[in-house]
Amino acid sequence: MKDLWDYPIFISYPRTGAHFINYLMEMYFERPRLRVSHLYGDTRTDYKWFHDHDIQCQNKKDIYLYLYRDPIDTIFSYCYYKYEKDQTDNNVIETAKEYKKHLLYYLINKNIKSKKYIKYENFLKDDKIFINEFKKIINVFDEKVDKEKILYIRGVVDKQRIQKSIKKIYNIKEQKKVLNISNGYYIYKEKWENKNKNIINDIFGEII
Repeated sequence: MKDLWDYPIFISYPRTGAHFINYLMEMYFERPRLRVSHLYGDTRTDYKWFHDHDIQCQNKKDIYLYLYRDPIDTIFSYCYYKYEKDQTDNNVIETAKEYKKHLLYYLINKNIKSKKYIKYENFLKDDKIFINEFKKIINVFDEKVDKEKILYIRGVVDKQRIQKSIKKIYNIKEQKKVLNISNGYYIYKEKWENKNKNIINDIFGEII
């Protein structure tokens, strides 16, 4: 029986958009991923890759994919997920330092080699940029690139669809933390960014 780390490894820091990217991958490859498949649930075990956060940067194996995202969006999302509105300035600072360490380990200093680095924001841009970014994933698995399939998947996978899949896995309280698309959430996010963006920029310095 395979160990988790014997599968092709996909690493991302928490809240960098991996729910979305993993869902796209599961649809394209028509295979589930470890640990939790949002598309297939527990109905299939023919896993194609293993996704993990490795928050403490303890992995020593080369990986297939590393997903990164704008630090301000990432830190906001993780702090909200972990502390909701009870977070303190120290929570923000410690999370920023932890994400910086993760980026230095996997992306900047490349202590661990990755075959491909993918950026979350590129999956939100126009079709050409989306296709080019998704092709990185397909190529790393040595699969055939089907542009029509890529665009079809892009057209049907949105936050509402992912929200439905999340409801099958998490309880009600957890669902709102994993994916919150309410107006109140975005209003709170704007206020949070205005308060914390300078702190985060100072911690990350020139690497962002």
